[in-house]
Amino acid sequence: MDKLIVDSNKSFDISFVVPIFNEVDSIPFLMDCILELESVIKKSQKIKNYEFVLIDDASTDNSSVCILSKISSKMSHDKIILNRHSANFGYGAAIQ
Repeated sequence: MDKLIVDSNKSFDISFVVPIFNEVDSIPFLMDCILELESVIKKSQKIKNYEFVLIDDASTDNSSVCILSKISSKMSHDKIILNRHSANFGYGAAIQ
């Protein structure tokens, strides 16, 4: 099996894409995870640019409202992108 070799001298960009559908109970945990990842990213200095793309696939439980209320001043607001589908298109569409 071939090994993935990453040049340790290079920096790179990354997008974390998180599809969401009726996850209001999981939002606090998700936001804690994002904070922790942000902390690790900033310390590593290997990731040049990053973003968290949260895709709400037309949740009916106010998941988007919960996400917006959980974003704290500790988070980089410009690093969290929240998109909301007008209808439920499914997991695959959320990832695309």
